[in-house]
Amino acid sequence: MKVHSGTEHLWPQLIAVILKKINYSNLDTIDRLQKLCPKEIRNDNGQIVGEIKILL
Repeated sequence: MKVHSGTEHLWPQLIAVILKKINYSNLDTIDRLQKLCPKEIRNDNGQIVGEIKILL
C-alpha cells in the first residue's frame, strides 16, 4: 500500500477501512483505529478545513 501524502499517521484510517470492507466483526477495534487519526483536518484555529478520504 502507498499513502499518497507519504505520512504514516494515516495508516490507522486505512486499516479501519480495510477491516470494514472484509466485514471484520470486532467493531471496537475499528473504532479505536479511527480515533487514532481523526478524519477531519483542522487549521490552527480549530476550524475544519478538509477531511481524510481513503480510496481503495
